[in-house]
Amino acid sequence: MLFIFAFFVFDVFSQRNVSGVVVDNTGEPILGVFVEEVGTTNYVVTDFYGKFNTTTQKDNSVLNFRFIGMLPKTVRIRQDRVLYIVLEEDTINVLVNYIYVPRYFSIGANYDVANSLFGISFSNGYNERPLIHFEDFGRFVYKISVQSNFGNDYAFEGNFGVLYPTGFFDLWHWVRYVQKVSINYTHKNLSDNVDFRFNKISIKGYTYSRFLQSSLFLEPAFQSLNNENNFGVILGAQKGFGKPRFYSGLSVGYFSDYWIYSAYIRGRIGWSSFSYQLTYDRINNHDFFNVGLSYLFNWRRR
Repeated sequence: MLFIFAFFVFDVFSQRNVSGVVVDNTGEPILGVFVEEVGTTNYVVTDFYGKFNTTTQKDNSVLNFRFIGMLPKTVRIRQDRVLYIVLEEDTINVLVNYIYVPRYFSIGANYDVANSLFGISFSNGYNERPLIHFEDFGRFVYKISVQSNFGNDYAFEGNFGVLYPTGFFDLWHWVRYVQKVSINYTHKNLSDNVDFRFNKISIKGYTYSRFLQSSLFLEPAFQSLNNENNFGVILGAQKGFGKPRFYSGLSVGYFSDYWIYSAYIRGRIGWSSFSYQLTYDRINNHDFFNVGLSYLFNWRRR
């Protein structure tokens, strides 16, 4: 018991509380700066006002501040601190930084309990954690998921997104509240026990509500359900709880003569690179319930 208590005390006092704001050389706050504790998986991202708050995992650590198009900056942390970080524009490598290889890659396995479909997924981090907590995936993010019962039933989902499109297109003053835009395609075919054919193509835009402390999205979509075509809109929200440990989300959409619903719970297993996911989807009167486990590889870029 004494050993456990001593270990706990050492672990608590080895952490440092660090907060602050990140701005550019004009004093404007920068949304989406990646703040990483070097040598760990600990990270945070600045909010709309350029603010961040983190707790280091070590008593003597280095924080790395990076944003596409800006020169990175590192700060050594030996005690609790409040920082004011100014990032300078990288005029030489700005174009190269827009298209660099992501540091993260995720592979996962999942099972649709309601329809007995086994599946695998690949991504460079897309949707492995909610989009209110961006990781260093680069400018572009993607995810591909395939499921099958090794018979006539199968499902496919593909997503491709652009993080912070405002900086990329230099339209900050026009669409400064948009954090991410993605194009999504879903196809499901069930014919063994029920006749169900579904296709969806959509474009989704995300923003962050400081009042609700949640990420909100709007998704206009075109759907085909059993050869009946409909246009509709999906509204949703997702929120994180307790540091990078637990997340949940909910969305609702209406398509002329039927509704669709989706809800999920996602979280990390301790401080490991493994994460779990529970997802429930209802399309008209058909249910999908997925349980999954994924592993996030961290490839350090030199």
